[in-house]
Amino acid sequence: MAEAVTRYYAKTIGLGNRIIVASAGIKVRNDGEPPVREIINLCKSRGISFHGLKSKRVIEEYFKEFNIILAMDTEQLETLKNMVEPEYANKIHLFMQYSLRLNEDIRVPYDTIRGFENMFDAIEGGVINMLNDGSARMRK
Repeated sequence: MAEAVTRYYAKTIGLGNRIIVASAGIKVRNDGEPPVREIINLCKSRGISFHGLKSKRVIEEYFKEFNIILAMDTEQLETLKNMVEPEYANKIHLFMQYSLRLNEDIRVPYDTIRGFENMFDAIEGGVINMLNDGSARMRK
């Protein structure tokens, strides 16, 4: 969801061709799967497309390629930091801390539509803040 939302808002404010946005997971079962239907429908209802986005695993090359790696929760943050060479650890941040200066996790709520809406709202707010205050210095 965060990749689709970031792409949408980056394009909206004219940064779509100036930044590279990608997402990958730590616990991906099968590369190439689409997001869960509830997330696709929610984003679609808000004008955000998932066209062409599929699941993929975090690979070591991403730590070299990207300037910023954002984890959605503290468990992911620690896992990512343990996966990487020490020289790249400073690129890894907690999404909500980096974007909104909040020490909070974003977890996937597999139980209710309202949970997905809350997750979307948190991601959307973080993305908008990140892009508007110039904090998103991703690889060109």
